[in-house]
Amino acid sequence: MTIDHFYTHKIEVPKDSSNWHDVGVPKSNFYIGMVSQVYRDSAYIQVENLSLFNHRNIRLESLIPNSINYFVVIDSVQGIFIAEVYQSRVNSSDSVHESMNRGIKENVYPEIAVNVIGILDGNKFKLAGLKTVGITDKVYIANNKLISIYLNSIEVNDYQIKDMHGNTIKHQKALENLMKLESSESQSLSLQPNTLFDRHLMVVGTTNSGKSTSSLTILDKLVSAEKKVW
Repeated sequence: MTIDHFYTHKIEVPKDSSNWHDVGVPKSNFYIGMVSQVYRDSAYIQVENLSLFNHRNIRLESLIPNSINYFVVIDSVQGIFIAEVYQSRVNSSDSVHESMNRGIKENVYPEIAVNVIGILDGNKFKLAGLKTVGITDKVYIANNKLISIYLNSIEVNDYQIKDMHGNTIKHQKALENLMKLESSESQSLSLQPNTLFDRHLMVVGTTNSGKSTSSLTILDKLVSAEKKVW
């Protein structure tokens, strides 16, 4: 499966027509640059010009590549990697400042740093292990389809509800919309109750940042899912 599969696909419209139409947004609209440095679990990406950092809305996709905390995908010979941006910068020099002041974005080459999270395996992302990206690999902003696949990959266990004889009655219902992604308002995280509490859970934040509200929301969803809380 190639990266093109996640950005465009073809259907026949109408059924009795021989004409094919692209559905989706071509990946060229999401392109931001190439990998220039590789480390054990991170990489640096050379953006080809500052204009690729412009905010843009493409159909249902809202792209804000000039910030951080958004996802990118890297098309590598070893597979399709997903990574999260933690740093964006441009070199500080007189020539760069002059180009920016004059609005000549094509002469400014920003650099972004990413943490490599995982590699696509079938229909889910998994830990990359010893595999990693390579220099000159092309990098694209992750679209909603790829982000959705990543969110569905976070949960590795399928918790089942069994009767007294050990037979599976049903699968545990997920707690919907636990959080929204800042980089993609259309995407939300949903997890099974046992995924939240099969290890310690800590909510951290400053005063009035929403710790109590978040905790109460989780408890409310647990009560609605008929789970015992105390």
